[in-house]
Amino acid sequence: MDEAPVGITISDPDREDNPMVYVNEGFEALTGYSESEALGRNCRFLQGEETREEPVAEMRKAVAEAQPVSVVLRNYRKDGSQFWNRVSIAPVRDEAGTVTSYIGFQEDVSDRKEREQDLQLFRKAVENAGHAVFITDAEGTIKYVNPVFEERTGYTRAEAVGRTPGILNSGKQDDEFYGRMWRTILAGDQWEAQIINRRKSGELYHVDQMISPITNDVGEITHFVTIESDVTNRRLRKQQLEVLNRVLRHNLRNGTNVIEGNATMLRNAVDDEELQTRVEAIVERAAALSSLSDQAATVSSLFDSESPTDAVCDVTQLVTEVVDQVSDTYPDATLTTGELDPVHARADSRLKTALSELLTNAIIHNDRATPEVTVTAGPSNGERTGDWVEIVISDTGPGIPDNEQKTMDSGEETPLQHGTGLGLWIVYWTVSLFGGEVSLEDNSPRGTRVVLNLPRASVDPSEQVASDEYH
Repeated sequence: MDEAPVGITISDPDREDNPMVYVNEGFEALTGYSESEALGRNCRFLQGEETREEPVAEMRKAVAEAQPVSVVLRNYRKDGSQFWNRVSIAPVRDEAGTVTSYIGFQEDVSDRKEREQDLQLFRKAVENAGHAVFITDAEGTIKYVNPVFEERTGYTRAEAVGRTPGILNSGKQDDEFYGRMWRTILAGDQWEAQIINRRKSGELYHVDQMISPITNDVGEITHFVTIESDVTNRRLRKQQLEVLNRVLRHNLRNGTNVIEGNATMLRNAVDDEELQTRVEAIVERAAALSSLSDQAATVSSLFDSESPTDAVCDVTQLVTEVVDQVSDTYPDATLTTGELDPVHARADSRLKTALSELLTNAIIHNDRATPEVTVTAGPSNGERTGDWVEIVISDTGPGIPDNEQKTMDSGEETPLQHGTGLGLWIVYWTVSLFGGEVSLEDNSPRGTRVVLNLPRASVDPSEQVASDEYH
């Protein structure tokens, strides 16, 4: 008993409070209390503030009924540190069956308990995940599925476990596809793909699939975990956007070209002033629709590529370039740059699209003979966490309509609240791509201030993205 690798105690129930009359060296090593400090005390002195009452009550009840018991509870060492203690207590009886003592075994199971807690936490996370998750063994036999898998596929856990993921095979992927998948995951690499599955009901659905190998302590693959996100609706929305984009970019553009051409011929053919006015209205509206088509193309190009995480844009240089270009296009307008501090933002040249859109709108929607627009840039002095860059475009026009203001503030359109075009949305989407924000303010005494806030970046020139990239 003295040399046992676990803590062993003996208590005397005939004495008041059932004190310990023996502790071995394992108990001393486990708890930090010496033999002299432990003898004569009830073992409950190892309990503390975070010891749960349930296992304590279970032990108390077993001792009162002279029955063996085993529980796991949180105990405290002499130095105050906590440990998970597996306590097993059994009564020792004499020949007459009378309990003469209790023997206790105490084992530190902290590592095991922490693993159990981690496993329980992982299981709860997987059970409540928003994606379908299933785990197979190394041969591909399903060992576990989460509730979302059951909901998405139509197969219950009992129906899926013991079978292979082939129950979801839609026939839309060929043998070569699955051959590449197995070669990848058996090599220990992660597999990602977009595939088409078939539910138990026969319905097809699209998923983004990711398969990761799970290895044991010696690096052998024992299982595979698969996570699938249902992207059916997202794929349909993407197709819808592509069709709408084609209609706006091509069909609408071609139609407006025909209208503009015929309207120009008609304007040259008629002498009546009233008819000329009507023709002019047709030409102007056709030009506006043509511009809308160009904006649709711009929106499509914004999302053609992901923003690189290390993209760095020289804001001062970009603002100067945009002001110069727009000034050349609209020589009757007055564009000035106010204070331009040398700052860099985490953005690429798509930011140029947003600035051009803002400056152009500020000019063409200005009701003054000489539109005035001012651009400033520098570190943000707002109450924000982290470093930010602030670009401000101020004009002297009639101001942003209330419906535009409310739409941008809410970030969504409704049948009763919507914008009048795509211009501000292009700005909003562009800045949002880089994790920034757009705000619209009144420009006293007249006009609008559009404030762009973007995450500030390193000024290391080697990190700067070329100005003509991502067009």
